[in-house]
Order: sequence, then C-alpha cells, then structure tokens
Amino acid sequence: MKNIIISCALLGAVTLLNGQNENLQRLTQALDSLNGKAYDYAIPVFKELINKKYKEEVNYEFLISTYMITDSINNGIKYVNTAHKKFPNNATFLKYAIDLYAKKRDYNNVLVYVEKALKLEPNNDLLYTYLGNLYTDLHDYEKALHNYKQAQKLNQKSFMAFYGEGTIYVNRAVELKKKMNELNFNDSKYDAFEKEEKNLNAKAIKSLEKALEIKSEDKAILSGLLQLYLSVNDLEKYKETKAKLKALRGY
Repeated sequence: MKNIIISCALLGAVTLLNGQNENLQRLTQALDSLNGKAYDYAIPVFKELINKKYKEEVNYEFLISTYMITDSINNGIKYVNTAHKKFPNNATFLKYAIDLYAKKRDYNNVLVYVEKALKLEPNNDLLYTYLGNLYTDLHDYEKALHNYKQAQKLNQKSFMAFYGEGTIYVNRAVELKKKMNELNFNDSKYDAFEKEEKNLNAKAIKSLEKALEIKSEDKAILSGLLQLYLSVNDLEKYKETKAKLKALRGY
C-alpha cells in the first residue's frame, strides 16, 4: 500500500513537471515568434499561458508589449488594466499604461497612472519631468513648472527639467512681447508688461544656463541663449555664445 501511495505521488510530480515543461516550450516558441515578428502567433500563446496561470505576470508583460509594438492600443489598454489590478506593484504595467493612454491622447488617464507610478517610485525624477512635459502640452504652465522643479530637486543633472522650465519662460516672454507691441508706450500696462518680460527673460536665462551646464554643446540651448542675451543687452555673453555656436557649426 505504501509503495502504491509513493508511486501515485511520483506520477503526480512527473505529470506536473511535464506540464511545466510544455508551458516553457510554448513560451519559448512564442518568444521566438515575437523575435521573428510573427505577432499573430505569439499573442494567442501569451493569452493561453496567462489563462493557465503560468508565469502570469511575465506573460502579461509580453502580451501588452506586443500590442504596443503592433499599435493595438485598445487591446493593450484592456490587458494593462487587468494586469495592473492583479499586480498593482508592477511598475512596468504602470509605464505601459502611461504610454498607451498617451498614444490615445487620453490625458486624464495618463495623469491617473503617472500619479500611481509616483506612489511606487516617489523619487523618480523622470516621472516629474514627464508630468512637466504633459502639463506644458496642456498649457497648464504653473503645474508644468511645479513638476519641473520637483524633478530638479531630485536630480540636478536633469537636462529636460531645466530645458522645459526655460522654454516655458521663453514662450511666456514672447507672448508678453506680442501684447506689448499692441499697446502704446503711454499705456499704463506697458511698463508693467516690460518689467515682467525682463523678469521672464532672466528666469529663462538661469534655467537654460543650467541646462547648458549639463549639455555644454547643445546647439538649441546656445541658440536660445543667444537671443536672450541680446534681449537683455548682455553683449559680452552674446559674443561669447555666438563664437561658441559658430565653432560648433563650423561656419
């Protein structure tokens, strides 16, 4: 009787092992198909393995990334929401969700998932920079500046955080200049606008100079600073920047 029980247990273990080997083989085939861009074969295999609960979290990642590669945005969103509910601490699913909703221009859900990602990674400066860029696109400049500054606090070498901040100040100064051009010099608003424009230009210079410290040969930054130095009549820095830009361009 004892031998029969041992044999049954052994048979069960062998059956389980065979099943696992079969699943592993299927996963290997799916990954080979993925590498060969045979997405129509890979997708149903990933779903099959998810249903079998075999390496479920990993197969969700493969499935969603495949939908992203093939621009199947709605399918990607469907499965990333399911995956996030099952594995709420998986940062990859949150990043996939952000990318998918961004492609759909569903910015409300982008913000929802960025906030969730920040709860998992509160010191991730890239997430704050992403929010800064997003709010800039949405023309909510105060929130954009707030998030760029948060990114800068976490990473003093965050080029995009300083560049994004500087760009906002430049654009604000340009808009203000347009308003000034529509006014008479005697208009009571003119002096206030002029003062604010100078303030914005000074802030832009400070931000872009920080960005230049990180990428000292960035031509876009140098070109922006060249115009700003001219605007604030800093001829010494204007000449210095012009010479550097000329050397980089080779003419």
